[in-house]
Amino acid sequence: MSYLAARSQVSINLGFTLIKSVFLLLSIWLADFMLSSGTMGLMLLLRRQVTFWGNLLQLGFSQSLQKFYPSNPDKDSRSRLWWVFVKWVVALSAALFLISAIYGPQFSSFLFSASDQALAWSFALYVSGMAFGFLACSAWLVEFKLVQSNMVDWLNGSLIFVLCILIGNKLSNTSFALCLSSLTLLVSMISLIAFGRRFVNKNVSINNNWSIDRPVFFYGLTRGLTAFADMGTMTIGPWLLKGSPVQAGHLIIAYTVLRIAQTLIMPVAQVLALRANSYQHDRVKEERRIFLLGLLSFAGGWVAVAAYYAVGEFLITLWLPHSFSKVVSILDELMIFTPAVCLFYSLRNHIELRYMLPCNLIVLVLALIGLLYGYAICEYRDIRAVVYGSKIMFSTLMLSGIIFCLTYLLNSRRKT
Repeated sequence: MSYLAARSQVSINLGFTLIKSVFLLLSIWLADFMLSSGTMGLMLLLRRQVTFWGNLLQLGFSQSLQKFYPSNPDKDSRSRLWWVFVKWVVALSAALFLISAIYGPQFSSFLFSASDQALAWSFALYVSGMAFGFLACSAWLVEFKLVQSNMVDWLNGSLIFVLCILIGNKLSNTSFALCLSSLTLLVSMISLIAFGRRFVNKNVSINNNWSIDRPVFFYGLTRGLTAFADMGTMTIGPWLLKGSPVQAGHLIIAYTVLRIAQTLIMPVAQVLALRANSYQHDRVKEERRIFLLGLLSFAGGWVAVAAYYAVGEFLITLWLPHSFSKVVSILDELMIFTPAVCLFYSLRNHIELRYMLPCNLIVLVLALIGLLYGYAICEYRDIRAVVYGSKIMFSTLMLSGIIFCLTYLLNSRRKT
């Protein structure tokens, strides 16, 4: 594909990212405006927990699909790979439902400090829907059907939540959660079925064996754990505050604002990483583009910091009239780490696909250890301790991005 094709792909991803970002902010505004503080905190914590555990449930199959599907020119092999991944996610979802049926109250208490069987069922439905959604997004993405991929991500990421707030804001917490989880599962399954009908070879039987080649399984498992750890950077902090859903909700909102720039960077980074890994494109040229994206993202992060300290508090006051003071108090301490987030996530996709060694997993585990260490040594056991640990976590991401850029420059000089 030509440079114009790459620009078109990036433009589609960027356009949808702007829409998804607006709807993400809209969903939080509606939650702040239409839900009680306790309900808003619980729903935001549920959504973060679901994304976290949904990444683990699918064992990195969505990442393996991005690695091994586009690099394989044989359609039958691609179809078999897709079928095996789908079957495994179905089996793992069934296992999760069984666990929820047997240990529902304990499960719910561990995750949300609320012993509620219905909430446990909602969690299982929602996690399964999100796991299928990750697989559906990657499936459309590897065929470069970016509109379909982004539609699934948009629906699961914010649009369904917005619809549930509008039509179900008077529902109980458990009824609201069941509505949200059921719609997510329905959308994800419809998308997967549509992909199978369009791109999966009908000559490949669904009854093929369940085996996965060891390199494919190892890559997927390590990348699945990486995605799990990545979501942990957004989830473990709020989970430490599960006994106070209101504080957990405020922290999630602050994290969301901090990562708005990440949502703008990821679509570009995702396309460039796929192109650098595809047999159809020149890896050297695509890697150069990825490096330039990292530099631009890092510089843009500092622009975002300056903009926040200039007008951010005023804008957040307009956006969150009920919660702005608590959210701003957190952001005043964490916003300085926006460049760290921008740099890390501009390079993350490429590092995932380029190396068999799970470099990102190592970095993210260290970052999470930093978060927990900061929380443990702080004299408090509330939002202040989590914010302190978050500073260590984001500093780790910054250091890893700088090391990767320096490594790239050294390797480039050696080649020349």
